Amino acid sequence: ILTAGTEAFLELGFGAASMDGVAQRAAVSKATVYKNFGSKEKLFGAIVEARCQALMSPLLTPEIRSNELEATLRAIADRFVDLIMDASTLALYRVVIAEAPRFPELARVFYENGPERAIGNLADYLAEETARGHLEISDSAGAAEQFFSLLSGYVHVRALLGIGACRPTSGLYDH
Repeated sequence: ILTAGTEAFLELGFGAASMDGVAQRAAVSKATVYKNFGSKEKLFGAIVEARCQALMSPLLTPEIRSNELEATLRAIADRFVDLIMDASTLALYRVVIAEAPRFPELARVFYENGPERAIGNLADYLAEETARGHLEISDSAGAAEQFFSLLSGYVHVRALLGIGACRPTSGLYDH
């Protein structure tokens, strides 16, 4: 059901997708969809939560950390840019942004499971590196937000708008 719902919402958007269509795609009854999720909004929320967890997992793993601060930050940057420029991530983001005014709870689920988790994970790492004396950061959460903002910026905006969806490669992380 989650896979079928994901396909329907990403293909059609929240408004045009129907529980009947999701049930048909999933080869289950409409009653089964409602029994498991209760409403279209709850199904969408479950999809957003599952997708955010799957998409953000590369940024949240302890394996990304190395002994070298610069190498770790570069690995996080590379994975983050790959993540935000991925076609399915862009599609999910577009749907969430389009539906946020009508369904603020869905936007909250997206933010808590995606950006907020990534910021928290990086903030924890930056705080650890500060405690080790490798950095001097008084606000690790603010620094994490700035780090991710620097990586996305207008490159991400153009990708969301479909006017330049390629990943930046010209020395983005050289300095």
